[in-house]
Amino acid sequence: MINRNIPKRKLGAIEHQKGSGRKALNSPEDPMASPGPPPQAANAKPASEDDKKDFADHLRTVQFTLLIVCLGLVVVTTSPSRRDIVAAHQQILDILEMQRQWDEGWLYAQAATRVSEARSRSTPKDKPNFEGPVTKAIHIVVGEMAKEARDFNVNFSGPSWFLLGPNEQPYAYWKKDSGWKKIAVPRNITEFRTIWDSLQFVTVRTFPRLVEGKAWSGERVLGFPEEPTPTTWKEIAPSPKYNEMALDIGLDRFDKREKLGALYFGLSEGTIPGLATTTTVYLPAVSGSTFDLDAQAFLIARFPDRLRHGTFTEVFHELDAATTNYQGLQLETIETIVRSEMDRSKEAFEAFGVKFPVEATARWGILVLLAIQMYFWLHLTEYRRREIVDPPVAWIGSYGSTTARVVFSFTSLAAPVAVVCFVAARGKLVTSSKLVEVAVVVGVTLVSCLIALLTAQKYFDHGNT
Repeated sequence: MINRNIPKRKLGAIEHQKGSGRKALNSPEDPMASPGPPPQAANAKPASEDDKKDFADHLRTVQFTLLIVCLGLVVVTTSPSRRDIVAAHQQILDILEMQRQWDEGWLYAQAATRVSEARSRSTPKDKPNFEGPVTKAIHIVVGEMAKEARDFNVNFSGPSWFLLGPNEQPYAYWKKDSGWKKIAVPRNITEFRTIWDSLQFVTVRTFPRLVEGKAWSGERVLGFPEEPTPTTWKEIAPSPKYNEMALDIGLDRFDKREKLGALYFGLSEGTIPGLATTTTVYLPAVSGSTFDLDAQAFLIARFPDRLRHGTFTEVFHELDAATTNYQGLQLETIETIVRSEMDRSKEAFEAFGVKFPVEATARWGILVLLAIQMYFWLHLTEYRRREIVDPPVAWIGSYGSTTARVVFSFTSLAAPVAVVCFVAARGKLVTSSKLVEVAVVVGVTLVSCLIALLTAQKYFDHGNT
């Protein structure tokens, strides 16, 4: 009870002393002072056992969902979509159509046309490079003995040019015994791939004249000379008394010291002393003009809206991926298999009760994954703010062992970032320039990485409580 006779100034001093006493009683220096609530929990009610259970159970569910979405996106992204299967089926139909229209002499005809066009555009000085050898008769001396010599009238039955493949090697995919003029009809994808890839680097080289002097002769075994005999030759005037020899062009190497070179070769109809009647004579030729032949363009012209220049893997990417294990089968069989896979393929996949178009898997999948990452981070933040300790739920995020922390970090922090980067890079989120595509991939990956770092901060800052 306050004494009313005490002056107001003295009364204020007494109240001030009482307040100071209360403050001193609760100060940290007072050993009897109560600890008070933690700073982070000052504005929050202590978590009950039910709250602890609900929070931990929910976080466990979200973490599990995050992992399942990551695995699902990887599976869906790496599996052939219906769009890929449809493209693969169209590509095998195109190859079948090319097979039905295949003319075994088409490459030879294209090369002949290219030489004719080059000849028509050539200058008078270069025109002899396209005319072919003018030699009419030859005098051949086998070995070093002049008596083993014969004279022949010669005629050139083939072209004065030759097709070369990569590294200036002879184009090697001619049909057997076709005289470098036919390409066999491809029976399967393996054979078509070989032909298609070989057509990327084809050049035509003319050989307009013979090189007088060194030559070779010998028996041919399996199309190649066996132990060729060094021979010399020179050009002579033709005579009706001489035997005839037809010369065709080819490329060969008869000695390890000799370079691969063009040769005109032909079977002698007469007998050269010391050699069999089936002797073949090889006369070296000099190179003339060389120019590229766009061999793939002939096949591309059949389907210009679908085919382009490049390797088989680049142009027929979907078919190559869909038929990896059975490209040696007949083309008709492959078409049947691809068609059945196309009929079984789905146009959409379902997640969380919502159907997403397969073509939009990457775009929608990344958005879903980022949303789950954000949701997980927000709930983990609230879980730490409430300082929940020892929840009555078996959740790996509440374990304190090193193994648990490593597993949590991989499944909840590292895996989502890696999956976002993988799906974004593989799924082609944009169809504009390559630079924009790379920028988008880097952007979404950085967003995922930022959310993962924020989640890691909340997870590790408070220990594993």
